Amino acid sequence: MQKLYSEGLEEVKPDHISYTKVIQAWTNANRENSGTRAVFWLRKLWEEFEEDKDDRLRPRVLTYNAVMKASVAAGDPTQAENLLKELMQHDAEGSDLRPNTESFSHVIHAWLKSEQRGETNKAGDGCKRAAEWLDTLVNREDNGDLLVTTTPELYASLLKTASVSVTVGDADLLDLAVTIFDKFRASRHHVDHLSYTWVLQTGLVALAEPHYNAIRSEFVTQLYQDCCENGLISNSFLRALANGPVFHQGWTIEESARLTRKLLAEVKPGPEVCRNVKIQQFMPSLSDTKRTRFRVEPC
Repeated sequence: MQKLYSEGLEEVKPDHISYTKVIQAWTNANRENSGTRAVFWLRKLWEEFEEDKDDRLRPRVLTYNAVMKASVAAGDPTQAENLLKELMQHDAEGSDLRPNTESFSHVIHAWLKSEQRGETNKAGDGCKRAAEWLDTLVNREDNGDLLVTTTPELYASLLKTASVSVTVGDADLLDLAVTIFDKFRASRHHVDHLSYTWVLQTGLVALAEPHYNAIRSEFVTQLYQDCCENGLISNSFLRALANGPVFHQGWTIEESARLTRKLLAEVKPGPEVCRNVKIQQFMPSLSDTKRTRFRVEPC
């Protein structure tokens, strides 16, 4: 297109849409250098705009989102984050080039994927960065930014990632998960049964050690009571409690069985405690409270 335009065909002059298509092609190519090539074309587009001052060449948020998507695919959350910061800087300077929901979603998922792949400096760092950007998104929404909105999926993705990333004794990640869970429940969004399960799984591992016995029992009891009250007891929740990972000390097979019996004696699974579980395959039964997994993990 650039060659034809240079030869005098005005109607084929490249614009921001042309560049965005090239960037999207690099994203779809899923190559190791897709992220850096996407950034290259974004910078090239800015150069063309600065030279011609043609508004058709000015990058749009769609262009930035395409580059961020390429960064996510390339496993580069820092690059995606820097692009979002660049968008926010344009916004702060009064430009109509502003981030939207997709922009924040790409960065949040970039950090969560980095966490899932074990590419952060420390376990939990990716969840922390994702949580910080979720907080920024919430603040912009609360302040009336009509281009952004939170979604249940963003909260749930963070809780799910925490549940698979947590290690024994990682109280910081548990605190983060509980904070996100509380914000999720306080939001306008519906909290589903899986979010309760992921918080339980995070807590049982983070508090697995013997010195957490009393804290763990209180934590699980309160979560179980809240889950019952909200009608979200599911088979996944009961299986995490009665048949999830156990350890040589602290959260042992015996302790899992004891606490399960105690909680079921207080409130047994029935129509009332699972009234908001809408999918039949997640409905609980007493068979979900039986242990079939006997592998013991080191604590």
